[in-house]
Amino acid sequence: QTCALPISKDPRARLRTAPEELRRMRGAISGWTNRDAAFQAVAQWSRRIDRKRHILVGVGSLTSGAHVWRMLTLGASLVQICTGVVYHGPGLVKSMKRELLALMDRHGVSDVDTLIGNAALAEIDPLHGAQQLARAAA
Repeated sequence: QTCALPISKDPRARLRTAPEELRRMRGAISGWTNRDAAFQAVAQWSRRIDRKRHILVGVGSLTSGAHVWRMLTLGASLVQICTGVVYHGPGLVKSMKRELLALMDRHGVSDVDTLIGNAALAEIDPLHGAQQLARAAA
């Protein structure tokens, strides 16, 4: 049985909007403005779930290999890329993969499984200098 619970797209998770106002609203908050909240949600949920029973999927405006690195090291087992592909095209996936592999090579990581929930690697800030990394991977 599969059950997905969105943990970062719920506006009630971090906004202080009155409940009656939220009931009238449609849709969800997404995009780069929600990315940090998505990182925080994955980090918090990663500590709470039973990894033998559940997997954690990181979502929230992921558009670079550095974003994937961050989601995985915070505890996501998988990442979902949607809006980024809409805005940047299907070539985004290839460039994200290239960037992630360059990061892994730079930090001596041989496989993606090593990244998942790795607290030591989570201390590395791949988002700092991500543009230089993207150019180097190209």
